[in-house]
Amino acid sequence: ITERGTDPWGYGRWSFVRYQGKAGKSLLVVGAYRVGHRTGIAGASTAWYQQKVLLTQEGREIEPEDAFIEDLVTWYTNKVTKDTETIVMLDANEQWTEHSSIRSLAQRLHLENLNTAGGYGFPATHPCIANPTRDTTIDFCLCSPKILQNIQYATMVPFDLTCLGDHRGILIDLDLRKL
Repeated sequence: ITERGTDPWGYGRWSFVRYQGKAGKSLLVVGAYRVGHRTGIAGASTAWYQQKVLLTQEGREIEPEDAFIEDLVTWYTNKVTKDTETIVMLDANEQWTEHSSIRSLAQRLHLENLNTAGGYGFPATHPCIANPTRDTTIDFCLCSPKILQNIQYATMVPFDLTCLGDHRGILIDLDLRKL
C-alpha cells in the first residue's frame, strides 16, 4: 500500500487505498457511499441532511447526491493516471438505468459496471434484508476495462443474516500477473 485516504471534503463519502505494482503501475480501490435522493423531509440525523447542511455552510447550492458525483469526478481525475487500474465499490442508492446519474458517472470516469459487463450477470436483483420484496440493485462494482479483462472469478456472498443491512459483499479474483 502506497497511499490511503478519505473524501477530502470531509463528508465521509469514500475511502481509498492504492496498491503499487511493477513498472509504475498501480491499483486504486475505492469504497464509496452516495446518499439517496430525499423526497419530502429528511430527518436531522440522516446522512443526506448532514451533508446538505455542510454544503450550504460552504456556500454550495447543490443537492448532496449531485455533489457526490461532482466531487468524486474531480477527485478521481486528479488521482488516476494512464498507469492506474481502478475498482470502485459503490453504494449508489440509485438503479442502473439508461439515463441514471450513476451510469453517467461510470462513463465520465471511463469505468464499466461489473454487473453489466464481462458476462457475469449478477446481481439480477438485490433483495433487501429489511425488505425482502425489494428487487432493486443499488450497489455496483465499477472497474477499469483492464480489471474486467483479468477477472478470473466473481460472485456475491450470501447475506449475513446476523447483521441487518441491505448490502451483499462481492468477491473478485483477479489475475494480478496480467495486470
